[in-house]
Amino acid sequence: MNNYDGPLYAPYDNVLTGKLTKRQWQEVFTIVRREQKGLLATFDEDRYNELNDILDKLYPLAYTSKQQPIHDN
Repeated sequence: MNNYDGPLYAPYDNVLTGKLTKRQWQEVFTIVRREQKGLLATFDEDRYNELNDILDKLYPLAYTSKQQPIHDN
């Protein structure tokens, strides 16, 4: 299983956050969420939870007024 402990966009934070618009981040969020919803039919709980972790990191990039570094607590 992959390790998602760091920020989703590290080490390319300047590249990704500088190149993607808020609308593009929203599109990425929507695509990942659609994939996650599709897993409900297959009962793939591990993959569902993995995508949930990714969505938690994507949300601030897509839906907050300011892009701020994401820190895991």
